[in-house]
Amino acid sequence: MVYEALILLLFNSSQKEQLSKRVRDMKQKHMTSLVNSIEKGCQKIKEKDVEIENMNRKNKELAERIKQVAIEAQNWHYRAKYNESVVNTLRNNLQQEISHGVEQGLNEGFGDREVDDDVKF
Repeated sequence: MVYEALILLLFNSSQKEQLSKRVRDMKQKHMTSLVNSIEKGCQKIKEKDVEIENMNRKNKELAERIKQVAIEAQNWHYRAKYNESVVNTLRNNLQQEISHGVEQGLNEGFGDREVDDDVKF
């Protein structure tokens, strides 16, 4: 009986060691898997950070371009308004000259020529 008890004790001790080793191995595998998952997650976060930085840079560039285009559009608007005022001024001046010429009964500039048609250059 002592012999059987000793064998049983050794067997249980051996099983406990094997079980402990298996538990340690499983813990090690889980820890390795966890660390690998964390590293992959960190790498993805770094990649996303780079993407965000690139998008922010591009956004800033586009915002600056929008400002430039808005300024250019405003300049074209001002130029068009100026040209419109010049056209209106010239039109008014022309109307005044036409009215002034009609009042004096002159038709110069409307096809009547004072130069002899026989003269050739």
